[in-house]
Amino acid sequence: MTRMFIVGAVAVAMGLGDGAVAQSADPAGAATLHDYVLTMDKLKRYDAATQTFEAAEKTSARLKADSADMVTEPQSTLDDIVAKFGRHRRIYRFYEKQGLTTLDTAALPMVLSYACLVNRHPQLAARMADHVSDAQIAFCKAHSSEISALKTFGGVR
Repeated sequence: MTRMFIVGAVAVAMGLGDGAVAQSADPAGAATLHDYVLTMDKLKRYDAATQTFEAAEKTSARLKADSADMVTEPQSTLDDIVAKFGRHRRIYRFYEKQGLTTLDTAALPMVLSYACLVNRHPQLAARMADHVSDAQIAFCKAHSSEISALKTFGGVR
């Protein structure tokens, strides 16, 4: 499971894939994402967990199998994604050790992705207003160099 799987899977789950940026099939999930608070502390902990997980996955058939299973499960809503981490405890354990909740694990990469996307392409702001807040966009802008330095969110892998 890579960072792109997490962001991509959640984007599809939220109805944002295939050009459907503004039309969420999950208004409650969109509201949760919109209200999610980004912090550098959470991003650093998420990055550490992902790096540890990816290293462990390379040598663990069980983790590889869990990742493969996770990809095939339904993911129509944010709640579906959160529930996946609850069911796949071996994967979630890496994030839990960093003090992240299942919601953090599911929402953080997506919220950051949306906020930074709108920061780079302000013309999308109106279409994504139900998913991303002004505070999240401002966070991305204010911390862009720090975010880029994190391996999970843009650094050299």
